[in-house]
Amino acid sequence: MANINATDNLFASATIMGRQVFQFAGSGIGSLGELINRVRNTPGLMSGLVTLTVRNTSQGWSQSRDFYLAAV
Repeated sequence: MANINATDNLFASATIMGRQVFQFAGSGIGSLGELINRVRNTPGLMSGLVTLTVRNTSQGWSQSRDFYLAAV
């Protein structure tokens, strides 16, 4: 994934089994890892394959990444 700077304007959403479980719009996130941690810390999430789509309007790119969220 391209670089993310804390000053970039981001639009992000995460889905599990087609259901949107997280969304973010704004700045202040400095890395993909920080964004994934925010998804993981969202209360009430079910486990499963998460598709995270990030659009960086400051740098002009959009990408999707998958990761697995395990129940704790």
